[in-house]
Amino acid sequence: MPKIVRFYKTGGAEVLKVEELPLVEPGAGEVRLTVEAFGLNRAEVMFRRGEYLGKPRTALTSRL
Repeated sequence: MPKIVRFYKTGGAEVLKVEELPLVEPGAGEVRLTVEAFGLNRAEVMFRRGEYLGKPRTALTSRL
């Protein structure tokens, strides 16, 4: 099953939640990629902490 990283409130790494999603077949004009690694930049970390250009209003996601 694919995994997704979400947060529902601002804070440190402890607010990150790894959740599983059902595997959905790609639609017309879409492809499935295998991700081996990903990174976050400083602004994304600050945004999650609520320290950068306002607070998030909805759950934000990163698919693994």
